[in-house]
Amino acid sequence: MKIRFLLDENLSPQLKIAVLNINSSIDILRVGDPNTPPLATPDPDILVDLESSQRLLFNN
Repeated sequence: MKIRFLLDENLSPQLKIAVLNINSSIDILRVGDPNTPPLATPDPDILVDLESSQRLLFNN
């Protein structure tokens, strides 16, 4: 199973770009991207989304 990532909105959008520049096959999204929770979503709601989307959260 391929690991899928979700970046917290507090992380720079440039991080997603840098990861994809290193390896474009990595499945990485950021909160606020299409098909992710919108910006300012409360943490408990993001955790629910992580479970249903089967993504690993990166935050600071």
